[in-house]
Amino acid sequence: MHGGNTLIEKNTSQLRQHALETTTSKIALQPYHQAHLSHCLYILLQTLTCDFSTDMITHNWMATQKFPFPDFSINKKCKDHSKLLEWQTREKLSVEMWVEMSERGHSTETRETV
Repeated sequence: MHGGNTLIEKNTSQLRQHALETTTSKIALQPYHQAHLSHCLYILLQTLTCDFSTDMITHNWMATQKFPFPDFSINKKCKDHSKLLEWQTREKLSVEMWVEMSERGHSTETRETV
């Protein structure tokens, strides 16, 4: 879901605006925006790399072409995301829960890293 959100939700226009401002005015992104942009693009990269398409692309002989021409008009079957979105809506943290967690602070338990 996150990879798709990077492309289609409001973050895209914000990221596009930041990228445009950065490339046209040569002003560096604020650290938060740079980290957020890097995170979203990395998630998108992981999605494209790990969930790659194995669709078969046929090549058809065309009277106007010397070699077979690829037919990219594949009829894909999209996934039904409604159940996932229902779960996400049902299980998401409210603003109040975020505030409570922030006030509680981080855990004092040590976390081992691999």
